[in-house]
Amino acid sequence: MYIRVSRILAICLVALLLARLLSHAQISTTTTILFEILGQEKGKIPAASTIEPLVVIENGRLKKPPEYDYDKQKESDAAYDRFEKQYFQHGRKYPLLIGGTEKGFVTLGEPVGVSCISLSATVTTSVPLSNAQFALATTTTNGLGVHADWRKPVVPQQRSDFLRLVSRILGEHKVNSISESLIKVDNLRSTKLSEAGPTVLIGSATLKRKTGIHQAFLVAMNKNSEYQEAVSSYHFAQDEDDARASVENLVEQVDLDGDGTDEIITINTYYESWDYNIYKQENGSWKKVYQGGGGGC
Repeated sequence: MYIRVSRILAICLVALLLARLLSHAQISTTTTILFEILGQEKGKIPAASTIEPLVVIENGRLKKPPEYDYDKQKESDAAYDRFEKQYFQHGRKYPLLIGGTEKGFVTLGEPVGVSCISLSATVTTSVPLSNAQFALATTTTNGLGVHADWRKPVVPQQRSDFLRLVSRILGEHKVNSISESLIKVDNLRSTKLSEAGPTVLIGSATLKRKTGIHQAFLVAMNKNSEYQEAVSSYHFAQDEDDARASVENLVEQVDLDGDGTDEIITINTYYESWDYNIYKQENGSWKKVYQGGGGGC
């Protein structure tokens, strides 16, 4: 009788340990790949829409996708090959995210090079993307805070408020005698970043002068009926061929951790390369919590 009870207890103990190990294994392998999508564009090579990994979310942590190292070409080639075989399988479908909302899916085509170093593939989308439009795709929406589309058309007063803040940013960098009519506004969006949150303006602006090109990226939130700067960046280049040139533009908004507030994703475009930023609200203020991905020469 004692031996039989001991065996039962031993079996129960082994089962409990196996359950814990399996549970731990499942937790430790929770990985989501977030991809940037660039819509098809005439003159671009390839002209088709393309997809590339933007960030790896592993157990809630933001990690960079595989990066190419010319000093370790064999290891880098092997890492790229493994990624393509796992995530760029022809015909595989991923959820398509626009404005923090799931809007159909993308279907993988073939891996393709878009620069000297890139981890990209062609895709077709179930809904049309406008010329060179940014969007996101993800291996799974589990853990993401997918919500309704909070974007609204930009009204003239919002555009005026945005230009006022851009002028202030340029002035802080000693750009004087600014005529707002000469500032080119790019990709201005009116949206919210949480269901009960204020209206937010996100966009970029460029001022070209004989002495150089000034570019600003801005996130402005409506507080007490007035838009106030929440995130901004400023870049200067002597001309479009300046090797120091850098431009930041909005890619998308998406709730990466399901906390009810969207993160803001931007792309940094340099002279011959690019990478991505992720901004997150922490303790009431916005901070850059990630920079990585991309490619270049």
